Formats: sequence, C-alpha cells, structure tokens
Amino acid sequence: MRPSALIGCSETISRLVPHPADALIGISLSSFMAGERSFAILFEPGDRRSLQVILLE
Repeated sequence: MRPSALIGCSETISRLVPHPADALIGISLSSFMAGERSFAILFEPGDRRSLQVILLE
C-alpha cells in the first residue's frame, strides 16, 4: 500500500503501526530502505506531557 493511500485512514494506520496514538516514532533511513519496519518510540505523550514543534524560517 502506498503511503499516500494511508492519509486520513487512522483505522488502517492503527492496524499497521502498533504504536500509541500521537507518539513520535523513528527509524534510520538505511534500515527503512532495507525493508525494516521496526520503529522506535522516541516520545510518548501523557496526561500532562506533550511535544511542541516550532519551525523557524
């Protein structure tokens, strides 16, 4: 399935990716290109914890 086909399909994504909602996950580019799909959880939000990203131009 193409990544663009998953946009807006949260039920499909949740079945394919066994990570908590709103978690920040990552994988090395070389591993991903080799076919690996074991993402590591880099950040998991909590009741009083969130992640804010600020983009500077």
